[in-house]
Amino acid sequence: MNSHAFVFRCLALLVVAFLATLGSALAPPARAQQVVTNDPPQYGPYNAVFLPDGEGLKKPLGEHDPVLLANSPWTLYCWIRADEAPQGPTLVAGLGTTTEEYPRYLAIDAGKLLLWMGKDNTLEAAATLATGKWHLAAATFDGAAFHLFSGGQQVGTGELTLGSVSPVLLIAPAAQPWPNGHHFGGKIASLTLLRRALDANEIAQLAAQPPNFELVEFEEGSKPWPVQTRGQAGYRAPQDPSTMPVSKAPFSKPVASKLPPSRESLRASGDNEWTLAAGWTLTPAPEIKATGSEMSQPGFGTKESHI
Repeated sequence: MNSHAFVFRCLALLVVAFLATLGSALAPPARAQQVVTNDPPQYGPYNAVFLPDGEGLKKPLGEHDPVLLANSPWTLYCWIRADEAPQGPTLVAGLGTTTEEYPRYLAIDAGKLLLWMGKDNTLEAAATLATGKWHLAAATFDGAAFHLFSGGQQVGTGELTLGSVSPVLLIAPAAQPWPNGHHFGGKIASLTLLRRALDANEIAQLAAQPPNFELVEFEEGSKPWPVQTRGQAGYRAPQDPSTMPVSKAPFSKPVASKLPPSRESLRASGDNEWTLAAGWTLTPAPEIKATGSEMSQPGFGTKESHI
């Protein structure tokens, strides 16, 4: 290989290397794959206060959350402070609507704590729920059996019919599934739904470490109305034309009324004061041809031909 060919080959290699470096510099930087999940590790805690026979609260759940499946483990717990002793079964909070086949609700009754999962599908246990005092209630499902806890102690366990549930969490729902059911009145604190089953020791730790209820901010189940100090005068904005009544009848034609005969069109009402009495009409401004100075002159004729 002669010297000219060697130099040419070296230059070609340098050009190829430069183009490769330039291409990599101009190419968009590679992005590392990120797996983003919007699934929260838990739902809650929710804190709310409810009026007897009032309204409840509704919290959405993830539509495809595995906790909704029939065989998935879960835990639902909350602190309860009832205003009065229950006179019948009362739903506290749970998953799904009260009319579907397999809901999951914590409920209370006179001297009892319940896990209600539909018609003839209830786990209940004796529990003391004193009014005006906070009490921890919890229910868990470990994939095989259901467990009820009252005050940190397991009070019941058993098997129930399983089923999937809709993605909604209702707190103190107004609709009750029992003819003698009552709406919950009082406070619910730290309502939490977990995707795993807490064991007895973890439930006992929750009961031993209650939150400072004096510092908890409670959401109103029945939204209060602000004090009204002034009546509404009308719409706050012009009414939408689409909401106005529409008629297919044609507009009526205007008809001029005959003026009563009068000889006096200008009447003196005081010193240098005059009042238009009768026998006068207004002329549309676009039809007036006279100037202001012409009309202010004495003897100016007001007939249409002069204007």
